Amino acid sequence: RDPRIISALLRAGEEGVARLGVLVKVGMRRDRREKLVRVAPSESVDRQISSAERVCRMLEFLGLLHERGLYLDTLTYPHLGGMGFHIVSPEGEDLIELENPLREGKGEKVQEEGGRYRYQGERIVQWERPISPEECLEIISKLDTFPEVTAYRVGRSYLGREIWAMDVMLPLKGRLWSQAKASTYKPVLLISGRQHANEVSSTSHILRLVELLATDPEYKKLLKRVNLVAHPITNVDGAALGCELYKLTPHFMLHAAYLGALGVDVSADQWSRDPLYPEAKVRPKLWRTWLPDIFLNPHGYPSHEWVQLFAGYAAWTRSRLPRRGRSWWIPRGWFMPRLSYVEDPRFPRHKEVALAIRDYIVEAINSDPRVRAVNERMYARYRKYGSFDPEVYKENLYRGVLIYTALKGTRKTPASRGFMARHPEITVFEAGTEAPDETASGPWLELVCTAGLAFDLAHLRFLHDAQYELKRSEREMKDCVILSVRRPRPVLPRRPPGTEGDRGSR
Repeated sequence: RDPRIISALLRAGEEGVARLGVLVKVGMRRDRREKLVRVAPSESVDRQISSAERVCRMLEFLGLLHERGLYLDTLTYPHLGGMGFHIVSPEGEDLIELENPLREGKGEKVQEEGGRYRYQGERIVQWERPISPEECLEIISKLDTFPEVTAYRVGRSYLGREIWAMDVMLPLKGRLWSQAKASTYKPVLLISGRQHANEVSSTSHILRLVELLATDPEYKKLLKRVNLVAHPITNVDGAALGCELYKLTPHFMLHAAYLGALGVDVSADQWSRDPLYPEAKVRPKLWRTWLPDIFLNPHGYPSHEWVQLFAGYAAWTRSRLPRRGRSWWIPRGWFMPRLSYVEDPRFPRHKEVALAIRDYIVEAINSDPRVRAVNERMYARYRKYGSFDPEVYKENLYRGVLIYTALKGTRKTPASRGFMARHPEITVFEAGTEAPDETASGPWLELVCTAGLAFDLAHLRFLHDAQYELKRSEREMKDCVILSVRRPRPVLPRRPPGTEGDRGSR
């Protein structure tokens, strides 16, 4: 069974939690691993069988590693004094105490960099060149100095690099606050970028979005009704490789950085309890923490002709049939490869929400004359050279923007890899984009980042404008009263002027 918290000790006059009690149930007290691996694969034994002796030794060794400054991202949390693990087996109970070496708060790097920074009105996020993991952390450390931004390390990559995220919300008065209340009182937008690390623009426009929300009073108003979770780089190992290759061949598409350190997509096992890539756990971790209404995953593709050698003039070949790969042969501007939606009688208004968001997207993309002009030019070229083979080259324009809207919606699918189809009762809409950003720099990077930022803001503005209602209830239970607050989902498109309803403006 999964461990669970059974107690929390707080001391008067002290910040944070002094100690957490954690219950861990195991099947046996004695460690029988050496005998079991003789009759079953070691992987099966390690995944299915646990003993009190083995768990105790693991925690004791982890404590020793912490004392030497190692594995400081494992079972360490800001403002927590320590943890007491109650390991319960059929034969009895063992108690292991684990002190927290990071009880003082934020990660050392962010604290160190941010402590020296003083904002004086300058631009923080540059759009001149791709942002490396090191530069991303430097930018995050600066953004973390603003009261609207809370930065934290959310994991490590396969090669040990740190992965960071930021919560962006109106300033809080205290250190301790309820995440459940935060995601109940306001809708939440989660944006996770650079899954494929050579698709460079998403990191840049996600960071710029956070900068605007922290520094610009007009954008900051959006936080009155929305919370944002920003995760700039998913594939941090690939991003490090891509930025090294960029120094050598800045105009190549640098596809070696597309996948993770082992040559497999970093999100391949994101729903596994023990994925091969540690970074695969980051998105589900952020999702479970915040339960976002909308999840965005912006992508990119080559900004020039893309032809894979010996592939029948296809852009890329991932199967024996190159038809799909051939459709990526030449750029087609900024577009959405798929706009899906939930079409399920259990969720009757999800489709309405998705189509309303689509209107916000096209308004945002078309609002910039430069982006619109480039799109029109690239759409026309794609149409000109692809019309000879309509089986391969598809065009689905909605109000002048290429959005491949699904012909039919999806039902709730517990085995789906996506958050929306897997949990439509929580995440109402999920979308990705394609920007011609492999590998963009200079004015071209600024252009594709402008489109990406418009896409991000479209969703923030939809959630800001949306209608939702907070439901309060109370009931008696023995000698107490239980008060509860919930926010039914989905949030709905804004009503016509003159209609009444609780706008949920807390």
